[in-house]
Amino acid sequence: MRGGRLETLREASEVGAERACLIAEHGRAERGREEACPYVMKTLYLNGNEIGEEGAKALGVAAIAEALRGNGVLTSLDVGFNGLTKEQALGIVRVERQRNKLTSLGLAGCRVGPTGAAEIAEYVSGSAVLTSLDVSKHQHGRGGGPQHRACVERQRNKLTLLCLGGCGIGPTGAAEIADYVSGSGVLKTLNLESNNIGGETGYIEASEVEGESKEVGAKVIYQGREMVVSVGVDSDGDLKLVDIVQTGVLAIAKALEVNAVLNSLDVGFNGLTEEAALSIVRVQRQRNKPTSLGLARCNIGPTVAVEIAQYVSDSEVLEKIDLSSVSTVWATRGRE
Repeated sequence: MRGGRLETLREASEVGAERACLIAEHGRAERGREEACPYVMKTLYLNGNEIGEEGAKALGVAAIAEALRGNGVLTSLDVGFNGLTKEQALGIVRVERQRNKLTSLGLAGCRVGPTGAAEIAEYVSGSAVLTSLDVSKHQHGRGGGPQHRACVERQRNKLTLLCLGGCGIGPTGAAEIADYVSGSGVLKTLNLESNNIGGETGYIEASEVEGESKEVGAKVIYQGREMVVSVGVDSDGDLKLVDIVQTGVLAIAKALEVNAVLNSLDVGFNGLTEEAALSIVRVQRQRNKPTSLGLARCNIGPTVAVEIAQYVSDSEVLEKIDLSSVSTVWATRGRE
C-alpha cells in the first residue's frame, strides 16, 4: 500500500468467482482517484485461479471485464491459466481494445480457438501501448495461430516480451516467427518452449525404423526419411524420432544473427538435435547479448557440452541457462 492506495495486487491462490467479483469492485472504486492520489492499483495478477469455470463461477471473469471498462489506471493484467473460454477471454480483450491502456496482458491457457486468436491479433495490431503479451498454451486449433500474431506484430513492432510456449507452432510456424524476430528492433524476450519446433514424431514401433543403432542421437531411416532418435526404445518397443535437419530451429538461429536486441530466448522441450542446439549456442556466443537461454530437453552430447561451457566461460552478460532434462536424462524418460 502507498498513500492509502493499492498499487499491485497479486493473487495466486484459489480466488474463485466471489472473490473475483470483490476484486472487480475494488477496481471500480479506483475510478476517478488518479488525480487525487497517483498510487492506485496498476498491476493485477489473477493467474492460476478458478475464475474461468463454467456456470455461476464464470461471473468472476465478467465482473473483471466490466470493472476494467471504467478503470483508467490499470496497466498490467494477468488472468492466465484460469481455463477461460473464448468468450471470456474475448470479453476482456474487447473491453481493452476500446480502453487501450494495458501495457502487459496475460492470457495463457485460454481456449480461444482460431477465430478468437484472430481477434486477439487484431487487438494487438491496433494497440498503441501493449508491450508484453503472454498467450502460452493457447488452444487455437487450425488457422489464426501464434505465428499469425507474430506476423501482425512485425508490422506493429512494439512488443518487448512475447510468450508462445505450448502453442503447437511446429517447424513451419517457427520459421514464420523467425522472420518476425529478424525484423524486430524491440523484442527482448521470446519464449517458444514446448512447441515441437524440432519436428518430433509421436511414439512409433522400433521395428518400423531402419538403422544399426536405435540409441538416442543415432541416425536412422523412417518411411524413406533420414531422422534422429530422440527418445530411446521403451518397454513397449516404441521410440521417438526428430527431423535430422530442423529447419524451424535453423531459421531462428539465422534470425538471431541480425537481431541486435533479443536477450532472453527459450527453445526448451522442443526435441532439438545436437546440431540444432549447437546452431543456437554458436550464434548466441557470437552475439554476446543473451542474459537468459533455455535449452531444456535438448539432445546435448559431449561436443555441445564443451561449446556451452566455453560460451558460459566467455560471456560477460549471461545470467541464466536452462539445461534440465538433457542428454542421458532425456534418453531414459518414459511416456508423459
